[in-house]
Amino acid sequence: MNNITIIGRLTRDPVYTPAQNGKSQRANYTVAVDNRIGDNASFFDCVAFGVTADIIDKWTHKGKQVGVKGRMEQGDPYTDKNGNTRRSWSLFTEQIELLGSKSDANKDAPVETDSFTAAEEDIPF
Repeated sequence: MNNITIIGRLTRDPVYTPAQNGKSQRANYTVAVDNRIGDNASFFDCVAFGVTADIIDKWTHKGKQVGVKGRMEQGDPYTDKNGNTRRSWSLFTEQIELLGSKSDANKDAPVETDSFTAAEEDIPF
């Protein structure tokens, strides 16, 4: 089984390619995920097709926080500038959830996403 779920922020605006020559529309984007250890982050190259690509193009931008669910796929081998054979990996988006923008992270009041979050804040310890 090949499933991955990440939450992070877009590192740049998505690159959108409209549908053409019988191919579906496509959106390429990169998500940075905080590793919670030091100042390190993991970067995921993501791709989406069809309606999901349209949503990403219309509603996301650099700094936007998203939750992405999909599968990892290995790309074709290539040779880097030092002559080493490498492979790239891409997260093929099956589902995306728009969570917040970079400016939302600076607001004082937290954004409640569900009743469980609200209940946790009521616990006195």
